[in-house]
Amino acid sequence: MQIKSRYSHLNGEEYMLVHHPQLWTDIRAVIADVDAESCRTKVSKEKNRKGELLFSPGEMNRRFKDGFEKKGMATAENTILGNPQRKAFKQRARDVWK
Repeated sequence: MQIKSRYSHLNGEEYMLVHHPQLWTDIRAVIADVDAESCRTKVSKEKNRKGELLFSPGEMNRRFKDGFEKKGMATAENTILGNPQRKAFKQRARDVWK
Protein backbone atom coordinates (compact mmCIF):
# COMPACT_ATOMS: atom_id res chain seq x y z
CA MET A 1 0.00 0.00 0.00
CA GLN A 2 1.17 3.54 -0.68
CA ILE A 3 0.64 6.80 1.15
CA LYS A 4 -0.95 9.08 -1.44
CA SER A 5 -1.72 12.08 0.78
CA ARG A 6 -1.26 13.09 4.38
CA TYR A 7 -3.13 15.17 6.91
CA SER A 8 -1.19 15.92 10.05
CA HIS A 9 -3.75 16.44 12.81
CA LEU A 10 -2.32 18.81 15.43
CA ASN A 11 1.12 18.42 13.81
CA GLY A 12 1.23 14.74 14.73
CA GLU A 13 3.43 13.83 11.78
CA GLU A 14 5.95 16.53 12.60
CA TYR A 15 5.98 15.43 16.25
CA MET A 16 6.67 11.82 15.20
CA LEU A 17 9.46 12.87 12.84
CA VAL A 18 11.23 14.92 15.53
CA HIS A 19 10.60 12.87 18.67
CA HIS A 20 10.07 9.31 17.40
CA PRO A 21 11.74 8.94 13.97
CA GLN A 22 12.21 5.15 14.27
CA LEU A 23 8.55 4.68 15.17
CA TRP A 24 7.54 6.74 12.11
CA THR A 25 9.83 4.58 9.94
CA ASP A 26 8.21 1.43 11.35
CA ILE A 27 4.71 2.78 10.68
CA ARG A 28 5.60 3.56 7.07
CA ALA A 29 7.11 0.08 6.68
CA VAL A 30 3.90 -1.57 7.92
CA ILE A 31 1.85 0.51 5.48
CA ALA A 32 4.17 -0.43 2.61
CA ASP A 33 3.93 -4.14 3.52
CA VAL A 34 0.12 -4.28 3.33
CA ASP A 35 -1.02 -5.68 -0.02
CA ALA A 36 -4.17 -3.67 -0.69
CA GLU A 37 -5.26 -5.76 -3.67
CA SER A 38 -5.44 -8.87 -1.51
CA CYS A 39 -7.98 -7.00 0.65
CA ARG A 40 -10.50 -6.93 -2.20
CA THR A 41 -12.71 -9.57 -0.63
CA LYS A 42 -15.99 -7.73 -0.17
CA VAL A 43 -18.54 -8.52 -2.89
CA SER A 44 -20.66 -5.54 -3.88
CA LYS A 45 -24.43 -5.82 -3.62
CA GLU A 46 -25.05 -2.43 -5.22
CA LYS A 47 -27.29 -2.44 -8.26
CA ASN A 48 -24.69 -0.97 -10.65
CA ARG A 49 -21.67 -2.78 -9.18
CA LYS A 50 -23.21 -6.14 -8.30
CA GLY A 51 -20.60 -8.85 -7.89
CA GLU A 52 -17.64 -6.46 -8.10
CA LEU A 53 -14.86 -7.07 -5.57
CA LEU A 54 -14.37 -4.12 -3.23
CA PHE A 55 -11.86 -3.38 -0.50
CA SER A 56 -12.90 -4.99 2.76
CA PRO A 57 -12.26 -2.53 5.61
CA GLY A 58 -12.21 -5.35 8.15
CA GLU A 59 -9.64 -7.33 6.17
CA MET A 60 -7.48 -4.25 5.69
CA ASN A 61 -7.63 -3.46 9.41
CA ARG A 62 -6.58 -7.05 10.21
CA ARG A 63 -3.57 -6.73 7.89
CA PHE A 64 -2.51 -3.49 9.58
CA LYS A 65 -3.03 -4.98 13.05
CA ASP A 66 -0.95 -8.04 12.14
CA GLY A 67 1.82 -5.85 10.71
CA PHE A 68 1.96 -3.65 13.79
CA GLU A 69 1.93 -6.67 16.11
CA LYS A 70 4.91 -8.14 14.22
CA LYS A 71 6.77 -4.91 15.02
CA GLY A 72 5.86 -5.29 18.70
CA MET A 73 3.19 -2.59 18.70
CA ALA A 74 -0.21 -3.11 20.27
CA THR A 75 -3.48 -1.27 19.92
CA ALA A 76 -4.51 1.14 22.63
CA GLU A 77 -8.08 1.77 23.60
CA ASN A 78 -9.31 4.93 25.24
CA THR A 79 -11.68 4.16 28.04
CA ILE A 80 -14.64 6.32 28.85
CA LEU A 81 -14.53 6.82 32.60
CA GLY A 82 -17.70 7.21 34.58
CA ASN A 83 -20.03 5.45 32.15
CA PRO A 84 -21.37 2.27 33.80
CA GLN A 85 -23.24 1.28 30.62
CA ARG A 86 -20.11 1.38 28.45
CA LYS A 87 -19.52 -2.40 28.54
CA ALA A 88 -23.15 -3.18 27.69
CA PHE A 89 -23.12 -0.62 24.87
CA LYS A 90 -19.94 -2.08 23.34
CA GLN A 91 -21.37 -5.61 23.47
CA ARG A 92 -24.62 -4.45 21.86
CA ALA A 93 -22.66 -2.67 19.12
CA ARG A 94 -20.70 -5.85 18.42
CA ASP A 95 -23.90 -7.89 18.20
CA VAL A 96 -25.52 -5.41 15.79
CA TRP A 97 -22.53 -5.15 13.43
CA LYS A 98 -21.70 -8.86 13.16
